[in-house]
Amino acid sequence: MKNIFFISLTFSIFLLFGCGSKVLFKEDFDSYSGSVQIYPSGPPDDIIKTVGGPPGPIVDNNHRLVFTPPSGTAKLISDNYSDSDNAKTIYWEGNFSLADGPMWFIISAGNSSGDIGNAPHLKMTIWSNEVILEEYVSTSNEFQQLQDPADISNVHNVFISLRPKSMSYHITISSSLPQIVWPGSLTPEFVNHIKNNSRILVHAIYPNEAAPAKYFMDDIIMREKK
Repeated sequence: MKNIFFISLTFSIFLLFGCGSKVLFKEDFDSYSGSVQIYPSGPPDDIIKTVGGPPGPIVDNNHRLVFTPPSGTAKLISDNYSDSDNAKTIYWEGNFSLADGPMWFIISAGNSSGDIGNAPHLKMTIWSNEVILEEYVSTSNEFQQLQDPADISNVHNVFISLRPKSMSYHITISSSLPQIVWPGSLTPEFVNHIKNNSRILVHAIYPNEAAPAKYFMDDIIMREKK
């Protein structure tokens, strides 16, 4: 989605985080349309693996990644990062249409398989009007809520910064409602998992529990920042 409403925000993010950084993944889907299983993306090693469907996630005529029922997953796999201590950032433009959702976004690290399994990860759940953040606790095999539910509109921009060196994260979510700002701490397990792997992984999942809806993703960018 090329929404003028967010141009100034995107430019501000570029100014703040584009300098002194390495692009690990970048996809605006302008080169694709229809249902395909693997998209070459950005640097040569970057790929998106789609799982589930048909219809599953597809690229529509407006060049956006679209999730519709039945459930499906897109595994977003970054290029190798060069320094495990550097900050890792993730950005995308999202839009819910027709119903509330939700969508799940699983944030972790791994290899080119894109698999996460029971590894440490964050889980962001987005509805058309609300978002929450949780962390997977492997010792209990449960999720622990990190941030209280916050209001969000159906059209939104998400920016996530993972900072292994300071064992922290910083998340901003911009929409037509007041901006959400979530700072917080990363567990040693999560930090060690980032340091012991070479790629950032994001699983975008349309879960079975979702009400029939459409979710659009566009302009996905992952960076490594010194």
